[in-house]
Order: sequence, then structure tokens, then C-alpha cells
Amino acid sequence: SDLKKLRRALDLAKSKLTTLLCDREELKDGLGAAMADTASQVARVRVLERQVSELKRELARDLGRAAEAQQGRAEFAHSMLHEREKEIAALQATLALRTGTIRELTEATQQLTGRLSHARSNGSPFGPNVVDTSRLGDDMGGGALSRASP
Repeated sequence: SDLKKLRRALDLAKSKLTTLLCDREELKDGLGAAMADTASQVARVRVLERQVSELKRELARDLGRAAEAQQGRAEFAHSMLHEREKEIAALQATLALRTGTIRELTEATQQLTGRLSHARSNGSPFGPNVVDTSRLGDDMGGGALSRASP
């Protein structure tokens, strides 16, 4: 009876050992598959990391180009602004000269008008409608006679 009990215990232990060995093999196979899957995932992560690095380099290169282009546009705009400022300054100088010339011509015209009026009121030796411009000086070229029609 003890022998039978021992046999049953031995059979039970054998059965459990067989089950454990089968489970161990399944676990081993599962572990191998999991390790292979992990290795595959690690390889995929490395590929993705390389792609991300390449994209970062491309982005940095593109940003650099964009910055250079923007810098170029800004320099061109600044250059054009400087050219326009020079043109404006030249136009302002021309305007100032012309304004001065106009002022001088206006003053000369007023002086001539006053002299002509004075000459007419004092009478002209050539008649009431004739002015001797030789008395007016160099403002009108002097010496020329202005006459009304006879």
C-alpha cells in the first residue's frame, strides 16, 4: 500500500513534471518569440530615430535657407529704401533750388514791375506807351528799347 501510494505520488509528480516541462518549452518558445519581436521593435525604433535625425537636419537646412533668403530680402529692401531716400533727398534739393530761383525771379519781377511803373509814371521820352529799358539796368539785359506799335 505504501508502494502504491509512492507509485501514485511518483506518477503524479511525473505528470506534473511533464506539464512543467511542456509549460517550460512553451514559455521558452514564447520568450524566444518575444525576444525576436523586441529585437524587431528595437530595429524599427532605430530606423525611426535615423529618420527623425535626417528630418531634423533637413529642417535645419531649410530653416537656414529660409533665413538666408529672408536676410537677402531684408537687405534688398533696405538697399531700395536707401536708394529711395537718396532720390528723395535729391528731389528735395532740386525743389529747394527751384524754390529759391522762383523766389529770386519773383523778387526781380516785383523790382522790374516797380521800375516799369515808375518809368511810366515819370513819362518816357519815347511816348506814353514806350519804355526805355536801358534805364532798368541789367535785370532785363539792359540797353534794349521796348516800343509800342507806331
